[in-house]
Amino acid sequence: MFKYLNGLLDKLTSQPVNDSASLRKWKTDVFSTVAGVALWLVLTTVSDFPFSLDILLRTAFSLLSVYYALVVFPTYFTAKPRLTNTKVVSFANGFFGGVIFGLLWNRNLTKKTQGISYIVFTVVLLIVFIIRLILKF
Repeated sequence: MFKYLNGLLDKLTSQPVNDSASLRKWKTDVFSTVAGVALWLVLTTVSDFPFSLDILLRTAFSLLSVYYALVVFPTYFTAKPRLTNTKVVSFANGFFGGVIFGLLWNRNLTKKTQGISYIVFTVVLLIVFIIRLILKF
């Protein structure tokens, strides 16, 4: 059983990367990443809206973030990535992934290793979202 789980974990963390042109020339754009993280901080900390609008905005942003993490981010490791401009990708990683995952995703692109951070991000985001709904903050 443990041998199977170790093999599965190895496959998930060291997925082969296609030789995509965007990864061959990848270099994180620091300014774009900082701008994305700054906008993420503003959007996730400002809640001067009525409760129902706040929940609607947080839900929309969470859904967009999950879409980015599960659909867009993995394509960077294929022959046909959804986004190819390094400035746009660096910004999107910071904007949707925030301080921790945005920087981690840029690091993964630099190292050309997909890893499982996009899955961990989705699970953590959903758990936090559900807790916030239950506690209403």
